[in-house]
Amino acid sequence: MTPKNTTAKILVACHKADSAIRNDDVYMPIQVGKALHPELDLGIQRDDTGENISSKNASYCELTALYWAWKNLKDVDIIGLAHYRRYFDLDTSPENLNKILKRHDVIALKRKSIPEPPIANLTGFLCQEDVTIAIDTLLELHPDYRKATTDYLFNNHLISQCNMFIMKWEDFCHYCDFLFSFLEQCEKRMKPHSYTRLKRNLGYIAESFQGLYILHNNLKVKYVDREEIGFTEGSGKLTGKLRKFRNWFIMKTRGRVKHLSVYPSVITGLKQDNIKIKNI
Repeated sequence: MTPKNTTAKILVACHKADSAIRNDDVYMPIQVGKALHPELDLGIQRDDTGENISSKNASYCELTALYWAWKNLKDVDIIGLAHYRRYFDLDTSPENLNKILKRHDVIALKRKSIPEPPIANLTGFLCQEDVTIAIDTLLELHPDYRKATTDYLFNNHLISQCNMFIMKWEDFCHYCDFLFSFLEQCEKRMKPHSYTRLKRNLGYIAESFQGLYILHNNLKVKYVDREEIGFTEGSGKLTGKLRKFRNWFIMKTRGRVKHLSVYPSVITGLKQDNIKIKNI
């Protein structure tokens, strides 16, 4: 019997047309948030078919594409997630991906070094109540994550970004089981936001907790560079200024994580693990 060829799909989350979007045998563009924008049709796979959470794209961001793949893709051996302008600087042929994933559990973007722990970085994007709810919810659902939560969110200075990864299908399903059950409970406890960035809370939380999941499960990671395409000169100037201001603000408010006392069970429990952060 002839062995089955490896099938690999890397979803490319798209919300607008772009001539640089990759679309080949592996990279698969998918329009995210289609249920929120019925007037916009990019002519590619949509995230509002079959079982989906397309209508929650404002808060789940690119994860609506991930959920769609989990519930609707069939006969796929390797699965991943990228963005319409952000890709893996890697040979993504099924043969090469299969070769890498025989020695590693996951392919992820190279981690970025940050001056403050991920908990401070995350609260720089979101409100502290949402971050506290996320930690509290995680530890209620998975008490065994306590050490990884302390080590990764409070005592670490490296983060992965963009919710991008590549995994074998069975590992992907395990991750989705963990991720979406966790985010669903967070969503039930969090209050709605009016500001666009705060509305993206679940997407940002997932991004920060990806490394936590990898650490707790002791996954072997192949870290690769990120390739960005389609950016025009000057297109990132405003974003860069905002990022510099956010980083300045975080540095000027060091130690403000001590205010994460909205849900005392989080801080009381984590204090017992001797978190190495000022003023907590």
